[in-house]
Amino acid sequence: MDRTSVDWTGPMPALTTPFRDDFTIDEEAFASNVDRLFEAGATGMVVAGCTGEFWALTLAERARLARTAVSAGRGRGPVIVGTGAIREGEVVDQIHAAKEAGADGALVLPPYFVHLSDHELSRHFETVDAQSVLPLVLYNIPGNAGNAIGPALADRLADLDRVVAIKESGGDWTSFHDTLLPVRVRIRTVACRARGAGATGRAPPTRSVGGATGSGSSAGRPRYSGWPPLSRGQTDSSTASRTSGPRGASTSGTPPGRGGCARPGRCNGPGSP
Repeated sequence: MDRTSVDWTGPMPALTTPFRDDFTIDEEAFASNVDRLFEAGATGMVVAGCTGEFWALTLAERARLARTAVSAGRGRGPVIVGTGAIREGEVVDQIHAAKEAGADGALVLPPYFVHLSDHELSRHFETVDAQSVLPLVLYNIPGNAGNAIGPALADRLADLDRVVAIKESGGDWTSFHDTLLPVRVRIRTVACRARGAGATGRAPPTRSVGGATGSGSSAGRPRYSGWPPLSRGQTDSSTASRTSGPRGASTSGTPPGRGGCARPGRCNGPGSP
């Protein structure tokens, strides 16, 4: 596989995960959001990523989100599912579950928390790649993961059989450019405001709709009357976050703290695959 194996392009928002007051997933609201975003011009969906609070979801919940997104999408665009985990086995299990749900690709983070060398990170991705049943999107977001997919490592990983793209959310333009140059002919490179440098799949900066802007960020989400609590970290004052307890509603869509992103607006970085 390589960049020509998929035709993913355009605005593919990273979806928030809506929850009920008891913190179960509101699948009806999630499906409605998927439908609305496709109607608004989205070309695909990214499910259970950082913006979707993957760390607060069980593996079974992530699989249900994938099935719901595929069903609600009705073939209007690819569904890419986040598979964040430290252990390769858990990543692979999630990829297989996403495949069974009908998803089109898997978004794969480096292992987080523990700091690893490029050699160790490479072995991690090689192990996942060898057992994957879906095209893989590498996800570089070192501010959250703690481990970076730098230019040299990206160059190496671009040769793996299942890797078709990299989502560059490092926020460092020089690093992005140094990554783009060696990999652009082999895999798709996604980052906001980067098309002029040769990136593909950039989402234009459009008005926020349904929990995500055209760039894939949930920052600046407009208020919708009657819309349910967006996430376990983005709640009304009457509800509580599974990860951080009661919190007032945030207009940014990605509140700081354990229940959201510690760096507002950077949970899914500049742009979305």
